[in-house]
Amino acid sequence: MNQSDESKYIQQHLANERTYLAWIRTAIAIIGVGFLATTLHFNTPMNEFLDNTIAMFISLFSLLMGLLTIFFCYICLLPKSKGYK
Repeated sequence: MNQSDESKYIQQHLANERTYLAWIRTAIAIIGVGFLATTLHFNTPMNEFLDNTIAMFISLFSLLMGLLTIFFCYICLLPKSKGYK
């Protein structure tokens, strides 16, 4: 493999890593939105059963979506990164 081919592989690997990190940041933001919604809800004086249920649903849904985002971005990156090691 010559220098040009190796630099192309390195550039591709670095691009994949940047994409992976962008997905991780997105997942952290999604999880953060769920915690924010729950924190804001439970810090207000109105606490009814329906309000609590909706706040917990939003929190759990955003946590699940964030974790699924992390899982799927890892699964998508794994086959691409095997050729670079």
